[in-house]
Amino acid sequence: MKKLRSFKRGAVSIIAVDDPLMEEIALSLRETADELLAGGNLRLVVDMGGVPYIDSPGLETLLDLHALAEDQGGTFCLASPNTLCRDIITATRLDKLVLIHPTVDEACRSFL
Repeated sequence: MKKLRSFKRGAVSIIAVDDPLMEEIALSLRETADELLAGGNLRLVVDMGGVPYIDSPGLETLLDLHALAEDQGGTFCLASPNTLCRDIITATRLDKLVLIHPTVDEACRSFL
């Protein structure tokens, strides 16, 4: 069962993913982020604490979210990726575009 939930912490919108970030969940993530950004929620954190693995469509979605947030004047970052996901993000050089924080709390504080 796919798990994706969104909630707010002050002015920051958080999307928590608790499943492998593969094609189907990546599409759900994109839709949720689109809705949040369209609604004026321009501070977006994707909590990857529950993501055991990320594949190419997942990486593409994260890249798309970065561009989409930037185009709308917003900011997008990642929080809590496990070692494997962080290694994949680093190997693909996505970490050169998207800020990565060790925790959701630190990601939220980065917007201050």
